[in-house]
Amino acid sequence: MSAPEPRENTRLIGHAAAERAVLDALAGGRLHHAWLITGPEGVGKATLAFRFARRLLAGGADTLEMGASELVFRRVAAGSHADLLTVAREWDEKKKRLKKNIAAETARGIPGFLHLTPAEGGWRVVIVDGAEDMNAHSANALLKVLEEPPRRAVIMLVSAAPGRLLPTIRSRCRTLALAEQGGLAVAGMVDEVLGAVPGFSLLQGYEMADKLRDETAFELFFTLLRGGIAGAVTAHLRGAADGVQARLMGVRGVEAWGAVWTRLGEIQRETEQHNLERRQAVVAGLGLLV
Repeated sequence: MSAPEPRENTRLIGHAAAERAVLDALAGGRLHHAWLITGPEGVGKATLAFRFARRLLAGGADTLEMGASELVFRRVAAGSHADLLTVAREWDEKKKRLKKNIAAETARGIPGFLHLTPAEGGWRVVIVDGAEDMNAHSANALLKVLEEPPRRAVIMLVSAAPGRLLPTIRSRCRTLALAEQGGLAVAGMVDEVLGAVPGFSLLQGYEMADKLRDETAFELFFTLLRGGIAGAVTAHLRGAADGVQARLMGVRGVEAWGAVWTRLGEIQRETEQHNLERRQAVVAGLGLLV
């Protein structure tokens, strides 16, 4: 018996913390317009995206599969909900396989869809499944709507290889990283770092660096760290920064954090491209936050 498709899957195993992060943002009226859901293949990224889409399309109802949202669940599963657009690689009938990239003409339909009035008076949602498969043309089409998001619209990018996305796209998204092994531990390190700025100790940094020698953990750490900084700046500019985000913006201004975000990206790219020592790269990156 085959596993259900993500749009019709009623079970999400092991990612309650990631789901709660999104739902807390919704409940608090601070829902970001774009989310980047990353992690290994088959870990549940698309399942989480569709679960959250159902929550939005059901008006925020607590029940995701039954009761008031049962009709929404059936329509999302059938791909027939008027306020949900799913973008992914299309089937090539001639070659009998999926196309190599997400077609540019498909991505160009995203802005028009999101700017329409919601058919049912609530939210409009776009899920880009396999966002790393966008070519330059489709990525630029998406970037335009990320730069000027319409009201009551949410975009969820599902990606197993976020490093292949344009940095300008990643910077405009709030990142959730789902991982089978060690993902929560890495996310906890990032929370610890950002929560301690400017008093973060480089001694702690050396201890963390020893745990981030693995390629996946290293990439995830830098992705989440930069995502946390970008999220704080975005929230500040939108007048919605609070908690850790507000405190970070009290330590440095927008331009200073922008410079840190840029340099962190440079350190990550240089380390990956030239196979440099990851431990030293982590320490250098954390040194920018002290």
